[in-house]
Amino acid sequence: MAAIVCSERQSDVKLETNVYKSMKLLFFQNKRGRMRKRGQVTLFIILGALLLVGLLLFVVFRERITLSQILPDRIFPTKTGTIQRFIDGCIEAVGTEGLTLLGAQGGYIELPDDIERNWQAYIDTGIKVPHWHYNGENRIPSFVVMENHLNRYVNDNLRACLNNLAEFQQQYTIIEKGDVTTTTRIQDEDVAFLVEYPLEVRDKEGKKITDIEDFRVEVSLLLKKMTEVATSIMSKEAETMKFERLTIDLLSLDSDIPTSGTDLQCNRKQWVVSEVREKLQTLLRRNLPTVRVDFTSYLPIPQDQPYVQSHYVWPVTEFQYNDISVGFTFVEQPFHFAVRPRSGNLLKSNQLKGQELASFVCLQQWNFVYDVDYPVLVSVEDKKHNYVLNFGFIVRVKNNRGAREPTPTEIVAFDPIEADGQKYCENTYGGYHVTVKTYDNVSDPTFGETYDSVNDVDVSFTCLRYTCTVGKTKYTQGGVEASVGNIVPSCVNGVLKATKEGFKPAQQFFTPSADDTISIYLTPLKVLRDYKVMKRVEQNGVLLPARALDSDEQAFITLRYVVNKSVMHETWGIYPAGQKEPLEMLAGASFPVELEIYVMKGTKITGGYVGTWKAEWAELHDAKSIEFQVLSASTAGDDELAVFFGSLSTKQEQLKPVIR
Repeated sequence: MAAIVCSERQSDVKLETNVYKSMKLLFFQNKRGRMRKRGQVTLFIILGALLLVGLLLFVVFRERITLSQILPDRIFPTKTGTIQRFIDGCIEAVGTEGLTLLGAQGGYIELPDDIERNWQAYIDTGIKVPHWHYNGENRIPSFVVMENHLNRYVNDNLRACLNNLAEFQQQYTIIEKGDVTTTTRIQDEDVAFLVEYPLEVRDKEGKKITDIEDFRVEVSLLLKKMTEVATSIMSKEAETMKFERLTIDLLSLDSDIPTSGTDLQCNRKQWVVSEVREKLQTLLRRNLPTVRVDFTSYLPIPQDQPYVQSHYVWPVTEFQYNDISVGFTFVEQPFHFAVRPRSGNLLKSNQLKGQELASFVCLQQWNFVYDVDYPVLVSVEDKKHNYVLNFGFIVRVKNNRGAREPTPTEIVAFDPIEADGQKYCENTYGGYHVTVKTYDNVSDPTFGETYDSVNDVDVSFTCLRYTCTVGKTKYTQGGVEASVGNIVPSCVNGVLKATKEGFKPAQQFFTPSADDTISIYLTPLKVLRDYKVMKRVEQNGVLLPARALDSDEQAFITLRYVVNKSVMHETWGIYPAGQKEPLEMLAGASFPVELEIYVMKGTKITGGYVGTWKAEWAELHDAKSIEFQVLSASTAGDDELAVFFGSLSTKQEQLKPVIR
């Protein structure tokens, strides 16, 4: 199946969107309803089912309609329903990727030329994060601009995801009757993609089956609220020059940075300019992430830190945003720093003596003026959906005062020197020690959450464009826990990643501070590459022994672990297939999974299985292969198939998969 074509443009900084994995959700999945676990069948349920079937058959014969027209797709998987869901899934995958790019690039998918071609107009994190305010221009994209960018992205990339609907071309002839036309709506709790894509579906004999045209997919995301917070930040910064004032405070309050003062001594005081510059960078690096935005989600400030409470909690909005958090990161380059008066790389005090003072008194006096310009990366995070909107702005201090707007002759010519990635990771620019502990995360349906230490886990930390190796966890304390410790650079909303074969990769946002200890939980998997599907025929109420599928039959397998209607894990496979996709089963406990198998022969459904299967971990632990069994459908009519799939619940035990 084709992956989304533009995924290569995403950087490690972004919330990584595994488009290929998301496509696995497409086969025979309907989001509007999920098969619920079936309890033990009682006499009353059987009678109720018979009455329901009788009522449906009555409607069929009276109104001359088919059951496929009135039963939902998950009870009766119509032929075109699989195509509809496949396209819905592609719209969601492409739309999600567009949203990820949009968030990473400050509300733009394609940057305007005056940003794209001017390296001073954006922050380079591996992708270009635009400054929302630059040289007097407001460059905040409106909702209409964002929606238009998403419209174009879906229009341009949906066909690549669909891959000419090759998955269905062996069974149907699908004729495109018009272009892809997308209308995006950024709503309070989600982003809706309304797509018009007219298709005509025919069988291989040329008989028209149906027309498909309108699709609607909603991606849960608080983009509207995030943009409201981000816009409020820019308005408040323009009004109060918060970060300019913070920079001036750091210049004035640190004893290693000379601004103005006197000292009663005869030896001239002097400071090294490069050391003063580096000290200011260290202060900015450590203090900017401390800024909180009031009425958003942030860690509480200890009561013994009243200065932080009064100076670093920033009121930018009057509305409460409980699911939104904001982080600020000092960007190392470009960094403009100038101080005067200076003597080469030295700052020197002036000595007052003689006529100005008594001859036996020496007094040193100094007064230095600073110009400082640097970018700030702002990350607004939707904590509910793990989504980030990034943008930047430039902080300007001139003559020890905030200077929000440079005049045309005062535009700073930044020195485009790249920060060295190796030095960045090696803490040349400062950082914090962090200890990372790794555990497996088994959500046992019977015994609850269990956590065991996992060693030999590769841990990395990504900040901006740089990915730094933290190390590999090792057992400590006699195997009680597995951990690794190292220095990581200061960063707001960096990403800690943990990977190990046999586990789902795990990652979490992380803002380093002094001596942090972070726990990361990896979900263990049992990967099975050897599996097959056998079919059984029912004859006079008896299931005959299993036999192989016909040479022209193909089975689509989906296993889902669902908790409170939320899909916690899903894996899928096709049998037979030239390159079988491995089944990734949850490991460490016995999980009841929703198992769906549909057997197709050309355009016809010739068998299947729908039910709940509890994969016993005692059997699965050492398993080498799985044999799935389906019931062969002796009839191919729509109405008969509806009754067929409705009857599968009574045969779950007889058709239970065989683990070997």
